[in-house]
Amino acid sequence: METGSTNEAFHKFIDTFLLFYNLCFPTIRVKITNKALNKLNWLSKGIKISCKNKSKLHYKLKYKRNEPCRSQYKTYCNLLKKCIITSRKNNNTKYIIKAQNKCKAAWNIIKRHTGTDLKRSCISKINIDNNDCTSPGSIANHFNNFFIDTVTNNSQNNKGESTINQINHIESISNSIFLHPLDKSDLKKNSDVP
Repeated sequence: METGSTNEAFHKFIDTFLLFYNLCFPTIRVKITNKALNKLNWLSKGIKISCKNKSKLHYKLKYKRNEPCRSQYKTYCNLLKKCIITSRKNNNTKYIIKAQNKCKAAWNIIKRHTGTDLKRSCISKINIDNNDCTSPGSIANHFNNFFIDTVTNNSQNNKGESTINQINHIESISNSIFLHPLDKSDLKKNSDVP
C-alpha cells in the first residue's frame, strides 16, 4: 500500500475500515412506539428541566465540596422527589378516572409499579378415562362431579356413625389442622372454673 502522501494513506485506511465496519455492524432503524412513550406520561417538560438542573448541582457539589452546595443539592433533590411523586399520583388518578373498569385499572397501575405481571395458568386439557378433554365447560363439569361424588361417597360410607363418632376417629397429626378431640374431662382439667 504505497502512496505518496500520508493523507492519501489515511483516506484509503478509513475507507477500508468503514467498509468492513459497516458490513459487520449495519445500522438498524428503531421505531419508538407510543406504548414506550405513554409509560412516562407523568414526565413533563418541567420535571425534565429540573432533572437536568439536579445533575448540574450534583456536578457543582462534586467539585466544590462545601456545605452550602450540599444543603442546596439536598433540598433540591427532596423538592424534585416530591414533584415527581405528585406528578405520578396525578397521572395514575387520571388513568383510573378515564378507565371503564376502575378496579382493573388500579391493579394495572400496581403491577406496573411493582414490576410484577402475574400470568394465569389455565388447565387446557385433562385426561378422563383415557380420553383427552379440552372443552373448558366439560373440564369444569368433570371437576364438579368429582368433588360432589367424593362428598356423597363419604357421607354414604359413614351413614351409621354419628358426627361425634366420626370426629373421634380423627387422629392427631402435628402437621394437620385437626387436633385431637376433647372430652368433658379434658375441658374441666384446663378450665379455671371448679
